[in-house]
Amino acid sequence: MGSNYSKGYLRYLLALFFLINVSSYMDRMVLAVLVEPIRAEMGLSDSQIGLLTGFAFAAFYAIMGFPIARLADNGNRKRIITISIVFWSAMTALSGKATNFVHLFLARMGVGVGEAGCFPTCNALIAELYPPKNRALAMGVFMTGSTVGVILGFVVGGFLAEAYGWRNTFFIVAAPGVFLALLIMFTMKQPLKQAIEDNIPKTPYLTLIKLLLSNPVYRLMVIGASFGTFATYGVAQWAPAFFIRSHGMSLSEVGTLFGAAYGGGSAIGMVLGGWVADKMQNRDASWITKVPAIAYFISFPLMLISFAVGNPTLAMSIIFIGAVFTGCVTGPTLAAIQHVIPSEGRATAAAILLFFTSMIGVGAAPFVVGLTSDLLSNQFGEESLRYALMIGSVVVLIASYCFFASAKYFKNPTQSCLLIHIS
Repeated sequence: MGSNYSKGYLRYLLALFFLINVSSYMDRMVLAVLVEPIRAEMGLSDSQIGLLTGFAFAAFYAIMGFPIARLADNGNRKRIITISIVFWSAMTALSGKATNFVHLFLARMGVGVGEAGCFPTCNALIAELYPPKNRALAMGVFMTGSTVGVILGFVVGGFLAEAYGWRNTFFIVAAPGVFLALLIMFTMKQPLKQAIEDNIPKTPYLTLIKLLLSNPVYRLMVIGASFGTFATYGVAQWAPAFFIRSHGMSLSEVGTLFGAAYGGGSAIGMVLGGWVADKMQNRDASWITKVPAIAYFISFPLMLISFAVGNPTLAMSIIFIGAVFTGCVTGPTLAAIQHVIPSEGRATAAAILLFFTSMIGVGAAPFVVGLTSDLLSNQFGEESLRYALMIGSVVVLIASYCFFASAKYFKNPTQSCLLIHIS
């Protein structure tokens, strides 16, 4: 597919997908830095905050990924991306009008519905635009947009909240989505399916999902990514509140320092991980999953230490190093999954990954960490969140094991790796 377009246009598309991810994650993550003022105004518990930052977004984000992915596999991807951006931006703005827990919960659900159209669609397009030898790096560049969005959500969100209040912050961060939707509408060509697909009968959707989930290599990677997301997303959503409570930081301080440490480290890791995986799999194809396995394993002690130390500067430094390693996971994981699946099922495979990482990671992690913090509060008071985060980090070892186990299915560097046959 990539041969149909100039290199300049392909770079432009990848840059556009990068910016879409920036906007998506900025709108998604800004809530994390606004937790304390919202909690104070609405009188919410940590469990309720966990629902807002987790399941309110993740449930519909995960569920809507399936019908949108089916449309992306067979329909107008340009239109899907445009509508998705407009919808999640509108829902982000509506978050600023919320007057109670239910209103904010519904608005965050709407953000999840809109953003569900971004990941599967862009993921499938990149898989078709770039050959396997370059795919991990391209996926890494695309997903680096998520870390830039995290940085902007924390840094910009922290300063805006102090200057204009948390409600106006939602209005302001929603605005860039409108510009992006116009760019997509007027500058993106509607990508065409590969000609060879025209004569291939379409697989019934439930059959396609069953085929994907029955394959051991795909299943292992989905489980690994889900538990890895549980650990990393739980950190991302609750760490700002932890630094405010346990280290006495202000909103702008935690937004700037944590945003730079976590987001900056993740951005470096995403590009680095994709580059390393592309280079190493030319010698041994199994490195496409060994890179995530090693990165997750190293990140575990770093997570524990970052929450155990009493010096906030040291803690931020360790979070930065840990984020580099967890960032290394993203590009290789997405590339490995797309590498084993033919074109017809790529958006659906991404939607299944989206569902499980959303429900287990994005949805469950903030709630479980918040609930654990509430349960420990009688014993540890304001320090309960510190221990809840440390407990939640343990599951990253499950992720590491799953990626190590999946490596045996990647036999040699010349293998096409279409391990899942759809017919």
